[in-house]
Amino acid sequence: DATPALSALETREVQSVDWTGTHGDPMVAVFVPVEGRTQDDPLGVIALFQSVDAVTRAADEMRGILLQTAFFALVLASLAAFFLARRVSRPVEELGELARTLGRGELYARSHGQYSGEFQQLAEQMDEMAGQMEELLRSRTLFAALISHEIRTPITTVRGFAQAILDGMIEPEDQDPYLETILGETRRIERLLGDLLQLERLESGQLPLEPSWVPIARLLEDACKRITPQAAARSITPEVADLPRNWQVWADEERIAQVLANLLDNALRHSPAGGSIHLDARPDGSAVKFVVADEGPGFCNERIDRVFDRFYRASNAGGGVGLGLAISREIIERHGGSIRAENRPEGGARVLFRLPRTRHVSGNTSE
Repeated sequence: DATPALSALETREVQSVDWTGTHGDPMVAVFVPVEGRTQDDPLGVIALFQSVDAVTRAADEMRGILLQTAFFALVLASLAAFFLARRVSRPVEELGELARTLGRGELYARSHGQYSGEFQQLAEQMDEMAGQMEELLRSRTLFAALISHEIRTPITTVRGFAQAILDGMIEPEDQDPYLETILGETRRIERLLGDLLQLERLESGQLPLEPSWVPIARLLEDACKRITPQAAARSITPEVADLPRNWQVWADEERIAQVLANLLDNALRHSPAGGSIHLDARPDGSAVKFVVADEGPGFCNERIDRVFDRFYRASNAGGGVGLGLAISREIIERHGGSIRAENRPEGGARVLFRLPRTRHVSGNTSE
């Protein structure tokens, strides 16, 4: 049948048809036109014949190869998925066990594996959290011990003196010093409980601020006046910088006065007899930086970053339970400011705190 060949010559396109071989076996015939020098001058047609069985065998062989390739690819993918899942699940299981251990209160636990990517970041964050929780637990334990000591000591004194008076061991004319001691110890307990309550209210945001424009010079002068009697008793000289009267800061005057009182009390406690305490305020852009400096032994360099932690007391801290500086930091941060401590190059300690809003007013201002 020459029809497919003639069609290939006429259309210049390959023709593919079913064919029947000499012995009646099915075949596939393909007729490919062969171009001559010009498109109008074809040379002829090449006829290709292939048994359908051969094509089927070739297809079967190709199908087998594809199935084998797919099988090996599936095996390799399964192995890769298994090892990848193990690599992902192992840090998840280890970090999950670490979380459960910390949840049981074993705060010393830490991650010990070397992870990659996000797992390493998560492990570092969990270790940091565990360290903070452990530090908090130590602080609370220390706090319990300090509070127990600070309250038990005055209560013991009050109870002992009160019992002695009630038992008639102290004559009425000799009771005044003992009653004054009892009154002083009760005031000490009252101050301690007041500090605890104030710190709790500051940290929880329940203590509102009442800011206004306050003359900076007046803040420093009033703070200096409050410590003058105690300073004179130890021959310590408070020195206040001479500041412009029209320079004001936006702050809660009562709270900032409390901060200055806390800082000056610490400076007074650590200053040697015959020394001096320096109180100053310096411009810092549109802000003001207050400075309280003393001539004492200074801060321990290794722990200087902890002096504002609640309940922290240095070895040479004297009295108190470490609440004054913690309260001061909370007050300053509530004002949007910052506070830090450092040692002076010439000796002594210095505490600086910054308040962000100041102004200079023109004309006379009422203080």
